[in-house]
Amino acid sequence: ASLGLKYVHELNGVTIHPGGTGTANALLAMGACKIIGVKPNWFVASAGDGVDAVCNRQIPGSIRNGSPGDAQVLQMLAAIDIRFLAFTDEEVAKIQETYPYVTKSIIPAGSYKGQGYDYTTIASAQGGVASTKMTQAQVYAMISALMSEQGRAKWTAAYTKGADFDVIGMTLKIARVPLHAGIVQYMIENGYTVPAELIPPEYIPVSR
Repeated sequence: ASLGLKYVHELNGVTIHPGGTGTANALLAMGACKIIGVKPNWFVASAGDGVDAVCNRQIPGSIRNGSPGDAQVLQMLAAIDIRFLAFTDEEVAKIQETYPYVTKSIIPAGSYKGQGYDYTTIASAQGGVASTKMTQAQVYAMISALMSEQGRAKWTAAYTKGADFDVIGMTLKIARVPLHAGIVQYMIENGYTVPAELIPPEYIPVSR
């Protein structure tokens, strides 16, 4: 907050931690900055070391990937005053030209203590992947087990925020490439409309 910045494109020459060394999040952050033409001084370190450096005032900022309530953002908030930096809509569109799986996300005011403003950022999805070598029946059985009452109870116990998510609906919203045939079968059987561009050629409709 002491830097008085509002936008990511103002970070030229500023020492910033991009996220954990070698992680997809860090690579995306660095790539996005390159696309919009900003050149921070990257502080390359593990996620924990980067956040500690911010808290100890060794560096002025860190890039995090996580929904509001992120533990490491809360750690930094407890140590220093924070300002969340935004992308412009034009910058998000430019980033999506290279990273089409990235979505625009607006973090509403009040998501964190002291955040009295909305800000625009980019988001990428977490999830599972399945090889096309897995059959439609195998992946259908897998997603059916995960989304059953018993299955959800197990994975939401480890990821409590996930209990409130419509995982299938979110998948349809953010998917940019065809889904596995087994997932398509599950979606259709459970009343979801799957756009044609997300249905792979190997999908076989199943009569019940």
